[in-house]
Amino acid sequence: MAMVLCRGCARQMNEAAASCPHCGARKGPANSFQASRTGSAWMGILSLMSGIVCTASLFDVSPWSQTTFAALGMIAATGLVLGTLSIVRRTAGSNWATAGVVLSGVSLCGLIGKAVI
Repeated sequence: MAMVLCRGCARQMNEAAASCPHCGARKGPANSFQASRTGSAWMGILSLMSGIVCTASLFDVSPWSQTTFAALGMIAATGLVLGTLSIVRRTAGSNWATAGVVLSGVSLCGLIGKAVI
């Protein structure tokens, strides 16, 4: 049988053992971060979609009204909040949420810059 290192005492233990014979620490899942992901990916997907929409809108060269700035700012802020919640809660789709947070943050900075100019 193969030997693995114990998470509690760092001694070698049998791979098939449920707990360490030296310290009694229970053997956990091989990758606890992946095992803790639960729920659906809707927050990550919405975060990514709002980030894409807001970032793509920054390439529009026509003049914008205050309503357009407010709407895009709210969409970007929503993407930022949903993405952050998905990452913190470690839900499924948190990789998409990371991309959504980055795009939403870039969009908010771009919106502020475009409003000032």
